[in-house]
Amino acid sequence: MRLPAAINALPTTVFGSTTASVQELMAADAALRMPLPLVRRIGVVHLRGGAGASSTAAAVASTLARRRAGHVLAVNASAGTSHVLRQAGLPLGAVQSDEQSRVSPKRLADAVAGLPRTPSGVFAYDLQSGGDRDTPVPSTTWFERVTPIARFFDAIVTDWGVRAWQLDLGQVAAASHTVCVVARADRFAAEEAAAVVPALLEHEDRPAVVLVLVDVGDGRESIVADAVADGPTPVVWMPFDSARGGSRPVGSRALATRSRIAVRRLTMTLLTSGVGR
Repeated sequence: MRLPAAINALPTTVFGSTTASVQELMAADAALRMPLPLVRRIGVVHLRGGAGASSTAAAVASTLARRRAGHVLAVNASAGTSHVLRQAGLPLGAVQSDEQSRVSPKRLADAVAGLPRTPSGVFAYDLQSGGDRDTPVPSTTWFERVTPIARFFDAIVTDWGVRAWQLDLGQVAAASHTVCVVARADRFAAEEAAAVVPALLEHEDRPAVVLVLVDVGDGRESIVADAVADGPTPVVWMPFDSARGGSRPVGSRALATRSRIAVRRLTMTLLTSGVGR
């Protein structure tokens, strides 16, 4: 699928811009709303905790749900309780049911039966439900439970949590059209994340890869820019936002304008990377 010229013209590397032109935002919205030939599977992962992968995944899923006519599914395959579904606003006590209807679904109602929805309209699928939250969900569970229902959604955003690059990242690549690698915006974390990008790009399933650097308050934008600027993949900078530092998830309206713009840029990049290849 060919992308609109205005979208192709957008920069693929974004470092800390605090403003955005009306044209850029219009192009981003056009990309987020455009028809897609297949469901887009986006896998969000990080090599070390504390980088904000779950909140990033939640922001992307919520943005897609608000702007697309089709349905969006967020999947939690990470360890712990501060996962994508929680960050997207789903209460901790929310319960999902009707697992059997998703084994061989014949219609959308079967695929979403018993799945709660977040305030933004994202269908929430917790693969950890009833399981051990101290360890990430095996990739085999994702393939067994998500694959049968995938065709009923416009986009699927999976929070894979922390995964080891030697084995688990290969499975994330196999499950994703686009892999979103999230890292803290310091030189060590950025270079570590950038080092796994070539292997992901060379995976037999050929996923697109987007590197996301999250400023957690150190303000090391220029240093990190030099460290990863020449890489083979788009890099999106997520600016520091004190609203993200609380113990409870926050909606997009609580974020600074530059944070909301960065989320929209990131979502557009994830949705369109690799389309038409």
